[in-house]
Amino acid sequence: MGRERADLFGEAGAFAQGFALLNCALAAGTVLGPLWTSFAEGGLGWANMNLCLAVFALTGAVIVASFFRC
Repeated sequence: MGRERADLFGEAGAFAQGFALLNCALAAGTVLGPLWTSFAEGGLGWANMNLCLAVFALTGAVIVASFFRC
């Protein structure tokens, strides 16, 4: 759609869509983070919950690092 009509998203391109996706991701993290943490702490224990959160953080760091070229 954007290639057929280059002026479709205006002068700044699809910046607003990217910002909306960022806001959706932040909102999902705000809702799902505490839910997952309470579930994991109750069922797995404190140490395993922290290990699980560390795996989530490392996964996110690897994804972000994959977009950077050294």
